[in-house]
Amino acid sequence: MIDLLLSRTDLSQLKPGSGESLLNLAAKHGHLDTVRRLIGELPGLKLDARPRPGSTALEMAAVNGHTDAIAHLLSHGADANNTGNFDGSACLHRAVLSGRRDVVETLAKHKVFSNTKLRSYPQVS
Repeated sequence: MIDLLLSRTDLSQLKPGSGESLLNLAAKHGHLDTVRRLIGELPGLKLDARPRPGSTALEMAAVNGHTDAIAHLLSHGADANNTGNFDGSACLHRAVLSGRRDVVETLAKHKVFSNTKLRSYPQVS
């Protein structure tokens, strides 16, 4: 199936029923081989694409603890400081909030630090 999709570059941003791109789904589920193939075989693939509403491939990999996918995305230019989420969080914030120490360590190895501030929201009682 992936061969068919890769043979038709106009399908590179195909969004399955969930609204997530193929790259986002592969990163979310830790399919490193698919992440590699999509990046390697689709020049111009938008690594930081964010479905509305949604997360980037890097954020999905971070929240789900897929450190190999994180490293690969970062090495190909994914922006770890992209803060387009509803709460203004960057990848590092998402990793900390998800309790993903392994991800925080991977991000630190890639010299990812964030000086962004989370937006604060009033508490609802």
